[in-house]
Amino acid sequence: MADLVAANQDAIDPQQQIARYRAALGRIGFNEEAQIALSLHGFNSMYNLLIFSKEQIKQVCKVLRDEPNPLPISVEHEQLLTAMWHWVKTRTRVNQDINPELCTQEVAILEAIKMVNIEEESKATDAELKMPEKFKLNSKWTYFAEAVDTYLNRLKGHGRIPLNYVIRNIEIPEDGAQFATEQEFAVATTPLEGDQFD
Repeated sequence: MADLVAANQDAIDPQQQIARYRAALGRIGFNEEAQIALSLHGFNSMYNLLIFSKEQIKQVCKVLRDEPNPLPISVEHEQLLTAMWHWVKTRTRVNQDINPELCTQEVAILEAIKMVNIEEESKATDAELKMPEKFKLNSKWTYFAEAVDTYLNRLKGHGRIPLNYVIRNIEIPEDGAQFATEQEFAVATTPLEGDQFD
């Protein structure tokens, strides 16, 4: 991941990074004054978002709203900025380029919806997943392998990616491979190395 970030940052000079990032902020509704204020708080590139947490984004937006000359940063703006952060983190996890031009208002809205759904899903799955009985029996390999894959598919690892990615049969999918869902894409493309994998 560090190599991907470094390679992309080296390709664009810092002023271009800031300009492209501010254009992305503009597409999600932040006016020029708010873009400058965010930049002064360290939000000055897509990659730079990786050093912040969701709580820090909320805190900075609150500070900008509460200043003596408050900026018009609504809860929706805050949510879309958080969605942009989530989009960057998700694309980084699966080794995809973080191109600011790809982050449109529509993309941020879809990412915000995903974030809300993930939060609701995690609250709904309070019950701990139980290991299938097939793990305990001397069953045939095919049944055992299917049970392990199904079990790991229901467990989420770092970044909410199903853990069955660690036992996938194809290390790197062919170029142009099609996936039915984002979850299938994440399982097929998440790197089989690095801190998250370990």
